Amino acid sequence: MKRWQKIVTICLLVISAILLIYQRNWVALIWEIGCAYFLFESYKWMDKCKEIVENYIKHIPVIDYQRQTKMLHCYRVNCERALRKMMMLKNLNKSLFRKIEELTKINLHQAEVIKNLKKKHNVE
Repeated sequence: MKRWQKIVTICLLVISAILLIYQRNWVALIWEIGCAYFLFESYKWMDKCKEIVENYIKHIPVIDYQRQTKMLHCYRVNCERALRKMMMLKNLNKSLFRKIEELTKINLHQAEVIKNLKKKHNVE
């Protein structure tokens, strides 16, 4: 409810109370006082609810931003770890291929030596 609406409502209640006192209508005055109290409590409750909703709305983006930041940090750390592991495996793979190449050359050289020895000794 807007502020001017609250002021108009309160003014109307005061004017009505003054008229009821002037008319000496005490039962209606008691009812009006009860309604005014109920209206006052309703205004307090509406203001409190409005504050709660505003605080909740203010904190929602912050909470989501913090959660997203933490998730992105975890993703970055995991990617860095995976990249380091991939680089290590790539280097190991290169060295493994070099070793295989060296062993193949040694094996071919040994095969030639054995072949030459067999020719030399006429062994099949």
